[in-house]
Amino acid sequence: MNGAWRKARQGIDRRRKRVYNKNQRVKIVCPRCGRTTRVQVVPGETKLQHFPLWCEKCKQESTVDFDGVSQNPLRSEPTA
Repeated sequence: MNGAWRKARQGIDRRRKRVYNKNQRVKIVCPRCGRTTRVQVVPGETKLQHFPLWCEKCKQESTVDFDGVSQNPLRSEPTA
């Protein structure tokens, strides 16, 4: 058997750490350009309030809320 296949089945990433909720993660979307960012959350468990979200695509920071189900932008003007 291939070692990489076995590790993927067990839920182990490349750094040899177990990832239990890998399939449950959702990436936060930039409210300005609509693209995904690097911030990942677990719906139902993660709650963000006044979170400064940096988008690498449009190079702007915006403040967002995530209540565990949906994402709400707080400000439309740039914060940085």
